[in-house]
Amino acid sequence: MDFNRPIAKLVRKPDARGARSYCSPYRLLLAGAIAVLLSSLPRPATAQTTLPPDAKPTCTVTSEEFKSWFADKTVTANGTVGPANSATFQPSSECSFYIWSQRMFLWLTSPAGPTGFVFESPSFFDVSQPGTDGLRTLVPNEPGKTKALAISIAEEGPLDKPVAFDRKGKMHKLVRPEVGPSGKPVIRDKAGNKIEIERVDVELDNKVVFLDKAGKAIAPQKTWLGNLKLRDTSGNTIKVRPRAVMLNGRPHLQTTTGDAVELGLGQASGGNVLMARGDRLVYYAMQVNDMLAYFRTMNAGTSPSSLQFPTTKDDGDRVVKFAASFGRPVLDADALTMEVKSAWIEVAGLADPGKYITINASVPEFNKTSATTWERVANKTKEVRLALVGMHVVGSVAGHPEMIWATFEHVNNAPSEKYTYWPVDTKNEAKEMPRNFAGTWLFFGSGGIPNTSRMRLRGGNIVAVGSGTIGAVDVVRDSAWGSDANPADNKAKKVVADKNTDVIAINNSIIGLLADGDVRKNYIMTGSTWLKDGVDAGTTTAANATMETFQQPSNCLSCHASNTANVSRIFDKLRPLTKP
Repeated sequence: MDFNRPIAKLVRKPDARGARSYCSPYRLLLAGAIAVLLSSLPRPATAQTTLPPDAKPTCTVTSEEFKSWFADKTVTANGTVGPANSATFQPSSECSFYIWSQRMFLWLTSPAGPTGFVFESPSFFDVSQPGTDGLRTLVPNEPGKTKALAISIAEEGPLDKPVAFDRKGKMHKLVRPEVGPSGKPVIRDKAGNKIEIERVDVELDNKVVFLDKAGKAIAPQKTWLGNLKLRDTSGNTIKVRPRAVMLNGRPHLQTTTGDAVELGLGQASGGNVLMARGDRLVYYAMQVNDMLAYFRTMNAGTSPSSLQFPTTKDDGDRVVKFAASFGRPVLDADALTMEVKSAWIEVAGLADPGKYITINASVPEFNKTSATTWERVANKTKEVRLALVGMHVVGSVAGHPEMIWATFEHVNNAPSEKYTYWPVDTKNEAKEMPRNFAGTWLFFGSGGIPNTSRMRLRGGNIVAVGSGTIGAVDVVRDSAWGSDANPADNKAKKVVADKNTDVIAINNSIIGLLADGDVRKNYIMTGSTWLKDGVDAGTTTAANATMETFQQPSNCLSCHASNTANVSRIFDKLRPLTKP
């Protein structure tokens, strides 16, 4: 059973209050099967993504090469790895990109100074949340300084607009409908009155039914074209097809131009909030290295569409010279420009905290007002110890101004969909690894509908989606190793098996070479992508369980589609640095 398949028919199921809302029969059966399975199986302290040991070693690093990565040329547990020289990057195969990705992750998570990691060092700047003007501030890392993290990362497309993905990975721009006094979308009834939409149902024939606060169906006004009459936040009429499409596990209307009307979100901004088991909120950090920070500053006022990120030593040298005018050296200039996005949960209560990279941080504080609302405590934060659960590693290299986009996860995050790979003893037949939900995962085991949002930010508060409650989200990686889990034909199946094998092989190689006791053995690369002749290459449906939870399947370069500085969604939103 494929619980992520397109939903042709939907049934209406009463909730705890007797109201009815949309639900897929396939997903209902899956949720029940999962609950039975989890209750009948023995539960170890933690589950773990297991790498097939019999995968062909198609992408590996030699022991001697691996030693050369370390500062003292000796592999030591949690030892310091130097960055790859991105300016001299010369790929001989897709494996070269995966090796670059792995080395950069090991470098970023290497120790720097008596405490902290490279991503906490002066080589990197934290990127603040947007201010009232929409701009972000570059915050230098300083010894002993506590990081401030947020609980949501908006998913924005090439035009800096929120997007969603359908089951085939196609991106749809989200259109926000007009909202009423309580922040919920409104629709005009037959008399022309504006009625707030409390909930959206989908009938068996896939038609949308709008319900008001009392649970009564709203008879909507229609345009002369026969379509439902909705207006956007600017007051313009939205021309829609009166049928629902499922995006990110939720129903949307579709405009006549193919955009999606998000009916479940009334506010004009904000994003999904993710929670692990044990009511652990996921917190996010965003950073850039000093090379990118000074490249941004030296090009202040220049359109990002006319710039490309540095890809050569000469490019980097110009940034280094500019930074010197600020009295600041660029550390690790050979790394060129980098962005890092990471996801974290509180350490308290974890079964094996020693198996995580951890930091001290400042996070927002909430009052658990009710099962449907957690209110943000104004101007109040709390100091916590956080564990790394996901990281995007992004950087420019020679010949690739669009950057390489790699993603890493902790092995205990979430189970994967089935996938195929080539074993060593293959007889021209790929081996299938079935899905395995057994064990206790950080982001799976609540018996809910997988990869379905349960809460969002609204006015700084966390609120439940629809008629649900705030709680842990069940997550399944749709593409285990970043490639299509449901290839269309035999040719595509072979390509996917090849790519899966390469990613599994490089993970097996790196984890096998790391010294016993190295915490980085508990992290795996689940995908890496870039452009080749203008076309997506590498693992083209890579999505991190902690950062693209509700955007599966998708691809980094669907949103970050450019070979100019526009590839970064934050570049032109960064305030330039000022001289001290």
